[in-house]
Amino acid sequence: MNQVPALFSLNRVVSKGGVLSALQQDAFFPMEIRRSYWIYDTEENAARGHHVHLNSARVMVCLKGSVEVLLENTYGRVERFDLENPARALFVPELHWINLSFAKDSILLVFASCLLEDDAMLKSYQEFKSYRVPE
Repeated sequence: MNQVPALFSLNRVVSKGGVLSALQQDAFFPMEIRRSYWIYDTEENAARGHHVHLNSARVMVCLKGSVEVLLENTYGRVERFDLENPARALFVPELHWINLSFAKDSILLVFASCLLEDDAMLKSYQEFKSYRVPE
């Protein structure tokens, strides 16, 4: 799969009672959603991630606070994304090393393209750097 990370805007419906944003799987959505999870009650500068998903993609939305996302692809290209707006989502394709740094009490909602039991990962950065995509 030769996809690249990308930020995209979610729809926003503003009313006097607040703002509603939604993420909808449709023809323009970059992946099928098979699982969702969220990370919360984070400490200041909490570091998470430090792994690569070999066969699944992610969409991340920071619902509260902020999360710095560093992604590195198999060619060594590193990209940084700051998630701090719940109306913006980040698409993370498979085969990108993920490092996350959370602000205190942030909430990150994640949608994954595969079930947990089917998710192939590497947790060693050295293994990731030497990983070759099977042909």
